[in-house]
Amino acid sequence: MRRRHPRNRVQAQGDTSSSSYEVDQDSDVVNRNRSISVSSTHSNEITTLPPPRQRRKRKKRKSTSEKKQSKNVTVKQKISNIERALVHLEDEISESLSDEASDQVPKKCFGRKQLKESAIGIGGLITDDLRRKVWPRLLNIDLVETSVSLSDEEVKKNKNYNQVLMDVNRSLKRFPPGISDEDRPELQDQLTRLIIRVLDKHPELHYYQGYHDVAITFLLVVGEEMSFHILERLSTGPWLREFMHPTMEKTTYLLNFIYPIIHAVDAELYDFLETSEVGTIFALPWLITWFGHVLPDYNDVVRLYDFFLAQPPMMAVYLAAAIVLHRSSDVKKVDCDMPSVHGLLSGIPLESPPFEYLLKKANELYDHCPPESIENDVRDRMKKIEEAMKPRKRQAREKFVLKKPEPETKPRAILKSFLFVTAPVLIGVFLYRFVQNQYI
Repeated sequence: MRRRHPRNRVQAQGDTSSSSYEVDQDSDVVNRNRSISVSSTHSNEITTLPPPRQRRKRKKRKSTSEKKQSKNVTVKQKISNIERALVHLEDEISESLSDEASDQVPKKCFGRKQLKESAIGIGGLITDDLRRKVWPRLLNIDLVETSVSLSDEEVKKNKNYNQVLMDVNRSLKRFPPGISDEDRPELQDQLTRLIIRVLDKHPELHYYQGYHDVAITFLLVVGEEMSFHILERLSTGPWLREFMHPTMEKTTYLLNFIYPIIHAVDAELYDFLETSEVGTIFALPWLITWFGHVLPDYNDVVRLYDFFLAQPPMMAVYLAAAIVLHRSSDVKKVDCDMPSVHGLLSGIPLESPPFEYLLKKANELYDHCPPESIENDVRDRMKKIEEAMKPRKRQAREKFVLKKPEPETKPRAILKSFLFVTAPVLIGVFLYRFVQNQYI
């Protein structure tokens, strides 16, 4: 027996509103069929209806003011972290001194590690006030260490004085715009004295053009006295010492690390550079001045110095390679010759490239190709360069060799002897005739 729907029972009891029932029944069926399957009128296939679409919530974009506020919060947090790391480092140094006095093993300085991470991270050390505190700590320099300065007479007596003075006088563009014309002469005197102090204390070091670009950066940030200690540490250590030899041999060797690094990442670019014979001269001012000579923005320069002081000594080479790799597509578009490629590469730093990105890439290159892993490639490259230079050196020597005089022939020798004997006689006869005519 067929069971009646409850709504049918209601209708059977005398509900006269049949039309409202039909609407309710239809809506009930439709609602049920949205979650279950319905039978097709044209076939026996069962079709499943898709669930209703849900509108995706749009993420609310931050306004410019919100982004700026978020950035300010991040900067303040980093400054606070650096200040705390400095306090931790002071405590650790005090503890290590007490441990040494009591013959205990000194603990590792995690404060210095935190300072290095801050110097390497985005934005570096942020302000010059923090740099004055952190830069000496990164090089493990005693903040109370002092040294005797030089008098003006002692400075002028140094053999490097004239060359240093000329370079310093050309360095006006490196002074920040905020420095008045009245203060510049005093800063130039300080810069000259700073450089001569280092060279006078270490006569084995040889001054090179570009050294003043490094010195002026430290002078502007930490002052003359601390700059002397920092510059002395860098010049006698593996950072700048290789550039201060009598010849360019060591510098050329370091510059040639760029090519194996590029070859490991972009062999096509490596082949293009080799074919163009551009060499490494484009990167020379980058390396020996830590980019101080080629960057127009003071803030970019001190940011890079944060990075270099917290990194292994050869990191400037890896940054140079990262810059070339970053412009790989542009390099391949120019004519494959030395002037075109050199012109493009040497102008890259003036274009203010994305340094934070490039510093990250330099770190990755260092991890991927550490110096010891490519040193044999550099030696092989230097041998090839030396072999290629031998014919040119030979030709240069041959141009300056004095040729031996050819032996004289016999007729020529007889004529020469005849002139040597007869010339005085002829001259005497001529004078006699001349005098005789004067008195006649």
